[in-house]
Amino acid sequence: MYLTGIAAFLLSFLLVFALKGVNLTAFLNPAALFAVLFLVISTLIATSNFKLFLRGVNAVLSRKYFLPEADRQKAAELFRLLSKVSIIAGVFGILVGAIAMLGNMSDMEAMGHALVAALIAPLNGIIAALAIFEPAAFILRNRDETDVVSKAVKVYPKALGDKLLELCYQSGLSAEEIEKATEIELR
Repeated sequence: MYLTGIAAFLLSFLLVFALKGVNLTAFLNPAALFAVLFLVISTLIATSNFKLFLRGVNAVLSRKYFLPEADRQKAAELFRLLSKVSIIAGVFGILVGAIAMLGNMSDMEAMGHALVAALIAPLNGIIAALAIFEPAAFILRNRDETDVVSKAVKVYPKALGDKLLELCYQSGLSAEEIEKATEIELR
């Protein structure tokens, strides 16, 4: 559902500009994309949270991926931080584009390319924040993760069968405790 929302957002965005007759390849400005991506990746490296980021992405994209509550909240905070960084990266792109424009005032074509980069960078940052990072943080903050074993027993009681009982006995739980917790008869 998350990917559908992102696709709908981007599609509606591109459709509006296409209907206005805007050349859509102008949005694929490498300098503007680099400005946002560079600062987002730099933030992940600087905070040493790349693994948490990947685990958060897995948790957002897959309901089957379990992320403990504390890690889920940390990942949500990380996505909120990346949202803020991507917007700041857009502002950074404006500054770099303006400097490039002022450095090439004699060459109108180079000045035009710098202006495009300066205007597209904040747009890329806002799109990254509103279409990717904020929704991911919202999903992680509001996901209701109940006990995975209990969920699995309720959804797949026959498939788990003996293996689940074996794991429960190894962990010190009795079949009666499992049955009481999950309301499913295992024997």
